[in-house]
Amino acid sequence: MKLLLLTILIILTGCSVSNRNLGNSINLADKYNQANEIKDKYQLEGLTLIKKEIKNAELDKYKGEPKDEIKIEIGDKATGLLGANTDFEPSITLTRWNEVNFKIKPKSLDKVASKDKTLSFEGNKIKFGTPKISFEMFDVPATAQDEGGYKYIWYLNEKPASNIISFDIETSGLDFFYQPALNEEMKNENCWTSACTETDCCDSHRPENVVGSYAVYHQTKGGMNNKDGKEYKTGKAFHIYRPHIIDAEGKETWGNLHIENGIYSVEIPQDFLDKAVYPIKSNDTVGYGSVGASSSNSTNGSYIGRRYAAASGGNVVSMSFYGRQTGSGKLVKTGIYDIQASSVLLVELHATALPGSAGWLTLDSFYTGSGYTIVNATTYNIGYVIQDATCYTYYDTSGIGEYYYSLSLISDAVRFTDPKAMSYYNDAWKNSIYATYTPSAEETSSSRFIKFNSGTIFNDKVNFNN
Repeated sequence: MKLLLLTILIILTGCSVSNRNLGNSINLADKYNQANEIKDKYQLEGLTLIKKEIKNAELDKYKGEPKDEIKIEIGDKATGLLGANTDFEPSITLTRWNEVNFKIKPKSLDKVASKDKTLSFEGNKIKFGTPKISFEMFDVPATAQDEGGYKYIWYLNEKPASNIISFDIETSGLDFFYQPALNEEMKNENCWTSACTETDCCDSHRPENVVGSYAVYHQTKGGMNNKDGKEYKTGKAFHIYRPHIIDAEGKETWGNLHIENGIYSVEIPQDFLDKAVYPIKSNDTVGYGSVGASSSNSTNGSYIGRRYAAASGGNVVSMSFYGRQTGSGKLVKTGIYDIQASSVLLVELHATALPGSAGWLTLDSFYTGSGYTIVNATTYNIGYVIQDATCYTYYDTSGIGEYYYSLSLISDAVRFTDPKAMSYYNDAWKNSIYATYTPSAEETSSSRFIKFNSGTIFNDKVNFNN
């Protein structure tokens, strides 16, 4: 009898917990149903708000998914006791190409009582509050710098015990490249300028909100793009900009962002915290750009390359380059080089005039027939040559050696027509250039066969016998 009573008590207790948490879910659902703008943008699944940004709606030929899609999830899908939903939390998960993702999650919100948490929707903004820290989340439109993005703003409602505010972060399939101040990055460069600053040095410019930021790239994709697959372009998935700290009276400073070992932390100058009028906010922004966030005029006729390994065999049909010119009629041409043979030119495209404002330029007219055949798993160097110093290119600092042809003591005409005549060394830039190829018939057929954990996917069916 005692065992039966104990079992009934456990069941009743579990039901009580379930109902209490179900009440939180109903409260969120009620607010969601009354917020027309939020309802138009997001789907509600349990305690998670889900929004999709379609960058290229064309479907790939392998999975039938959009070639470039970004999914934003606000909230956590975690479950509590006996499968009951937990409280809504202001975490954000961003997924691109349905392959790579990262998640930012506040620490210790589980220690805050449900009665001390608030949730509201105002226009396109999701607002969540606690006594010590509050959050505001919303999407932002495309700008000249980005193809749109997402704001993850957090407020400190009172002076914190530490000037370092930390969040948990989970990532999959991504590399994070820190973008230092240019006077730090180029301190050993032999510049012709009298002095370097954080934002300007030698021939490079790095916007103020990019100094101290992170460029985020797909670990394995980008650069050599299968025309039938996802549109990775350069492989850049996101850009996490430098946190902008503002107090209640409008005083401003920059936060020091650091991402490492599963921690996303922002260091705020202690002097700012001591003198601030609270609340203060950190205006954190994640951009969706596929273009490098820094620019360079790259000197007259310089050639810069990027190393890419072909994921499959096929025929290159175009190359795309991001840049601009400040003059008129200035040209750029692109080529594919064999780095195993000291970057011997394999194929080049006709020179084409750069746009007057920054933008993508796709060159698809080859000198050699209809394209160039690439070999699976072979590494190539994709490069460009620009006509003179009025031409600007875009890049992110990667810390990884890329191949670069520098200015040599030869005429501009020779540099532009024969980049192999220039000198050669390593550079640490990820330049905004990529090639597109059509896969061979054999590759197209075999790509329907994909290993998946302990099973096999073949023609979209799962067989766990292998």
